[in-house]
Amino acid sequence: MRGIAIFNSMEFAKINVVLRRVVLVLMAAIMAQGAMAQSAHSHNHTHTIHAEDRGPRLGTEWGVGIGGVYTMLDTDSGPATLNPRIGYQGHLHMGLLVGRHFALEVELCYSGSSLRAEQLGLERKIRLTTIDVPVLLSFRVLNSRLQLDLGPVFTVRSSAEYTLDSETKFFGPTYPTWNLAAGVGIRLFRNLMLDVRYIYPLAVTSNQFEGNEFSMRTSRVTGGVTLMF
Repeated sequence: MRGIAIFNSMEFAKINVVLRRVVLVLMAAIMAQGAMAQSAHSHNHTHTIHAEDRGPRLGTEWGVGIGGVYTMLDTDSGPATLNPRIGYQGHLHMGLLVGRHFALEVELCYSGSSLRAEQLGLERKIRLTTIDVPVLLSFRVLNSRLQLDLGPVFTVRSSAEYTLDSETKFFGPTYPTWNLAAGVGIRLFRNLMLDVRYIYPLAVTSNQFEGNEFSMRTSRVTGGVTLMF
């Protein structure tokens, strides 16, 4: 129990650090947009500025989306066999647009999935819940109909547990805190975006299943649709 308490305190400390960084990014984006709007308002009341003298135009976009996620395992689990299942994902999207071709995207993603674990005839379903915060640089072409995304993904929560004899047992975090994502998106209509991403872990995790301790490196493929507004 003491080990679990220490683990939880360390995880909460990591979550607090990541959330503070995300808040700072959002505040900087909002302040930058406000400063740009105030500057444009002041200039409109003093004198006319030619289009070629203006800096990159700033704007924002928002969205909400759903999709699926599949986990790929690289593990030294020994006698335990682990089989991942396709899970679901929902996310909120915020983007700071810089000119016509670049954007800084910040998302809050919640996903749920499962693993089927088997060891010496004992089979259990391990339930996974994950909260990710991707912070991605987006490059957009073809009037923003095609975009390429790259950046870090902070996993602020990775919980995995299963039930045995009416007792909840902990499998350990499935994904590390630090990950790297690369993806491509296609905008079908003005407000509808399809995207696919590959998320690569930058560290391994320590896990256990019924006394068998092992390490895992888990990458993910996600795909979904986002309604932009």
